[in-house]
Amino acid sequence: MEATLLRPEHSSIFRQPPSREVDDAWERIANVRPIPVTREDVLKLGKEPERFAKFPESFGLGPEAYMARLDIFHVLHCVDQVRREAYFDHYYGRHWGTRANASELHKTHISHCIRIILQNIMCSPNLDVYLHFWADANPSAFPDFNVNHKCFDFERLLKWQENSVDIEAFGAVKRPANEEPRKVSPEFKRLFSYDGFHQFEGDKVT
Repeated sequence: MEATLLRPEHSSIFRQPPSREVDDAWERIANVRPIPVTREDVLKLGKEPERFAKFPESFGLGPEAYMARLDIFHVLHCVDQVRREAYFDHYYGRHWGTRANASELHKTHISHCIRIILQNIMCSPNLDVYLHFWADANPSAFPDFNVNHKCFDFERLLKWQENSVDIEAFGAVKRPANEEPRKVSPEFKRLFSYDGFHQFEGDKVT
């Protein structure tokens, strides 16, 4: 691991302050584009296929292609959102001025992301061990975070993810008239400024 406390002279782009290049690097690894999965895949996930959305056949993925995404990319998206929060003035200052003035939806999103990251770490804890050393700048032992991990080939995963569906085409898909929507809570509708029919009606989030 490159895990020094001080930023190295030629540090990873993921430790550098905001720039277009840094944002591009984060967007590349937080690739939240959707993928198709089969009905059998949905059943293996312990879900009821009838309750989940499918891609329109116009996408050329077949009649039983369910809309899905890899969770790792959602987690990385959340890490990026926390990073952006650390540089609040750069990313949001012109819009909200201060963090206190940020919208309720923005604050809810950050809270959601922190919870997602925490649950993922606790669900699959990294049990590798790091040591300590004596440093002349500190009388106490200092941690050596440069752990020798056995890592997954993440570039291989990103290569596979190139087969995902275009995010704008996915976002343009609207609910078919014959599909019954799940009702969500009035709080959810309020956060997203829902202004459709029966605006504040609905059951608990399903």
